Amino acid sequence: MKKYCLIGEKLSHSYSADIHMSEGFNYTLQEVKPHQLEDFVKNNVFDGFNITIPYKQAIIPFLDYVSPCALKANAVNTVVKKDGKLLGYNTDLFGSYISIKKSGIDIKGKNVLILGKGGAGNALGCLMSDMGAASVNYVTRKGDIDYSNVYEKCPNADVIINATPYGMYPMLSESPILDVNKFDNLALVFDLIYNPFRTSLLLEAKKRKIKTISGLYMLVGQAVKAEYIWKNEETDESDVSISTVNRIYKKLLNSKLNMYFVGMPGSGKSSVAREVALKTNRQFIDTDEEIKKKCSLSPSEFINKYGEEPFRDIESSVISECVKKKSVVVSLGGGAVLRSLTRSLIAQTGIVYYINRDIDKLSLASRPLSVKYGLENLYNQRFRFYEEVADCVVDNNSCINKAVNNALSYRVE
Repeated sequence: MKKYCLIGEKLSHSYSADIHMSEGFNYTLQEVKPHQLEDFVKNNVFDGFNITIPYKQAIIPFLDYVSPCALKANAVNTVVKKDGKLLGYNTDLFGSYISIKKSGIDIKGKNVLILGKGGAGNALGCLMSDMGAASVNYVTRKGDIDYSNVYEKCPNADVIINATPYGMYPMLSESPILDVNKFDNLALVFDLIYNPFRTSLLLEAKKRKIKTISGLYMLVGQAVKAEYIWKNEETDESDVSISTVNRIYKKLLNSKLNMYFVGMPGSGKSSVAREVALKTNRQFIDTDEEIKKKCSLSPSEFINKYGEEPFRDIESSVISECVKKKSVVVSLGGGAVLRSLTRSLIAQTGIVYYINRDIDKLSLASRPLSVKYGLENLYNQRFRFYEEVADCVVDNNSCINKAVNNALSYRVE
């Protein structure tokens, strides 16, 4: 059986093996240090391999052939071995192209700002020019346009593309651009990072209702194109199936993204989440129950004894452990969304469902904060945070089965 792999310096975050192995490829991850790159390329036993950070440009001198497209982009991310020769291609371009087309944004006439000028950044610059961009500018740490003067030098950016590792798991709070509000014309933010599903940069754009693209669809698109090259040793794009890309993308979303349920105390979010977990064969986690295990006190007992802020600290630590898991269903306490870090973590690593129930139908039993402040006051305090973080709002004013089915019918794009 033929063997394939991904090479890079650090690969613990990679989903590539999940994609290729699910399609029947014998595929592994091979971490390679910079001083080992030449030896790997010349002596590897693989029939083909992918390349990621930081070797997309560095590998080019060691290849026997580089496609015109990859040469133009000055970046190779896919290699196939044919008759003892190593042939290099760039499938990132295809993955990026179909991602942008899927977004519905027309690049023609747009001012594009690319963060980073490594292999991926160069490739995207070529693609943007080919798609008719009016201008393409690069932001680098030491270039003419850097992260301190970009707002003054490129205020009219229509499209921002992040081709840097900033924001990649586990550094979820990092972002190369700190304030998207300074770009008045911004219509699209495309982040090549796919783990987490939404970076801090994408979350900030989402708050402004700017169109966003996660790197996950691009990752799948480039992987499908790479498989076509490995099978056929040629690159006719017309034979790369978009339906295959869509199928793998949806499967990957289901296997990697968590499902988080938020809402007022007594809204029934735990009941809905538990049923969703059963129907999707996922692990169910109730953060209130996890807190009870950790502290030997229920949330209401803890709050009555120590107060709300110490409780939020414990709750935040429990949630930070939940977001490290994959494909779990999590029911959060009613006030968990009050902390901005919690809102960011759940929005980055999963799909968030807001379980909405009318105030007059909410229970006060074992709800010390609901009793202390009043349900209407709590609702007015929290409602905007529920709406901010939610991907899907689920009405739970009738039967639970209807709410469960509504949650299950939601499809993330």
